[in-house]
Amino acid sequence: MSENCTVQDVFNRFYPDYEKNHGLSAAQQKAVYHIMNCKTGAFGVNVSVCEDCGCISVHYNSCRDRCCPMCQEFPKEKWVDARRKDILDAPYFHVVFTVPEELNPVIYSNQKLLYNALYHAASDTLSGLAGDKKYLGADIGYICILHTWGSAMNFHPHIHTIVLGGGLDAKNHWKDNGEDFFLPVKVLSKVFRGKYLAGLKQLWADGKLEFYGTAEPYKNHYAFKQLLDACYAKEWIPYCKKPFRGALEMILKNSLSICTGIQHTVLQRASKLKAHIQRLPGRAFVQPGKIETDANERAVAKKPRLLFRLHHLRFFP
Repeated sequence: MSENCTVQDVFNRFYPDYEKNHGLSAAQQKAVYHIMNCKTGAFGVNVSVCEDCGCISVHYNSCRDRCCPMCQEFPKEKWVDARRKDILDAPYFHVVFTVPEELNPVIYSNQKLLYNALYHAASDTLSGLAGDKKYLGADIGYICILHTWGSAMNFHPHIHTIVLGGGLDAKNHWKDNGEDFFLPVKVLSKVFRGKYLAGLKQLWADGKLEFYGTAEPYKNHYAFKQLLDACYAKEWIPYCKKPFRGALEMILKNSLSICTGIQHTVLQRASKLKAHIQRLPGRAFVQPGKIETDANERAVAKKPRLLFRLHHLRFFP
């Protein structure tokens, strides 16, 4: 395919064959329909005529689907512009919260619940530790961005947070730790692990979790307990460093795939100071994450799930 192709071109060419061999949920089918028909006239047309010269301008309506890369660039730019005025003249840090891959099948079967739990575990960890006088003793600000895939385009849910390097204490005075991050990474890891697994156990106790495909064995209480024990035994390693080009650059980088631009997801992958072309076969681009076998796909197709690797954003003052 041409390097100038769009995600819409990829779906138009490869999706019909893909659909024959894979089970899709109603939510996925709706997203695919929107992407394949965005700005084609399927959603209506607006025609403008100049009263002076008679020039006719035709504009095809967009689908306005949050998964669509064809029409979400402008909303993304508006959101980034709105964030500019939120950025303070102070240090910011980039912190990434990850979960063990053993949890991937369970998370994949319960995306809405466990993505939400991921947000809250990261938020509660940052706020709780920052408010402790042992570390900072202040109310901090941060932005959380959920990524559901890794650099190899495999299913890998993790939270990117852009953390302000200071905050307001009880007397409403600014307090920071200079250019150094105020939280020990090992403490961050242990607290986040405890909060996320506690939330997971509570969802199990409330009977809210569902299990499909390779997650089915965890319907059994003992198998689920063994999974939790294995996750408690592992060291969860968060990533923390000061953003190379500042907070705005990090926001731009991590929010870019709200519109999943074709050059970001299909043709290019950034590599520190230079970019190189990454070519993916159409089928490889459309297919879900690597943890899914055909049996998984047929099982999970019974309920809505994500087909595309998208970013989800949540903000905390």
